[in-house]
Amino acid sequence: MNLFQRILLILLIFPLSVTSVRGQNDTINNAHAFKAQQLIVPGVLVAAGVSGLYEPVRTWKVNVRDNIRELNGNPLTADDYVQYMPAAGVLITNLLMPDEKYAILDRVLLLGSSYALMAAMVNGIKYTVVSPRPGIYDEYALYGNPRELSPDTHPKSFNSFPSGHTATAFMGAELARLEYGEDYPLIAVGAYALAAGTGFMRVWNERHWCTDVLAGAGLGILSARMAWWLLPYEKRIINKVFKNDVAVVPKTNGYHTELAFSVSF
Repeated sequence: MNLFQRILLILLIFPLSVTSVRGQNDTINNAHAFKAQQLIVPGVLVAAGVSGLYEPVRTWKVNVRDNIRELNGNPLTADDYVQYMPAAGVLITNLLMPDEKYAILDRVLLLGSSYALMAAMVNGIKYTVVSPRPGIYDEYALYGNPRELSPDTHPKSFNSFPSGHTATAFMGAELARLEYGEDYPLIAVGAYALAAGTGFMRVWNERHWCTDVLAGAGLGILSARMAWWLLPYEKRIINKVFKNDVAVVPKTNGYHTELAFSVSF
């Protein structure tokens, strides 16, 4: 586990060490109610992404890649880290503004549920739909496939659709918008800027087609909204199971990370 992973783990777990499960009212309110119009934006993005698997959009996305390739830019390696920044920012912001209307427990539940939903959808599609990544497309589709690349022998080279990095980034950005957008719009704008930057880097690095990024953005937004709708039900279940406090305290010495867990029933 590298240093970045340790820091991320602490950011995800630390809030539970200071939050009581019984500290919030679990009444389902209008803010978390399902609204059909909330499906429009992610639905359009996913549909646009799916169109890239078929002609004529498939040819268009190859032309976009070729135009970007002509710029001869160096790879941008920050995408592996920037993808997590919007979600981590949701938790960090709460530590800086502890009087916010949503409790830390809410954010942990939202983030955990969002990530689980996003991972299930993205990976379920990735390993079902065969889509060569832009970096190997010419070799595979145009030049006779000299290395005999195939989804069986090189699965990660053929799971381009959709972009998981982009989905992760837009999931965090949408959580930031849902929780802070009304009172602190600049936080939401910053989170979405980071998410858009992540998508751009995935295309620039020829790890994904532009349509993969659109689909990933849609799935990320959708997963955050689904977790938002589910939050009141999750809190109701937790409050029925746990009667007192739950505490998870992370400890690290820079080389090893340990968790101390305690719960009262």
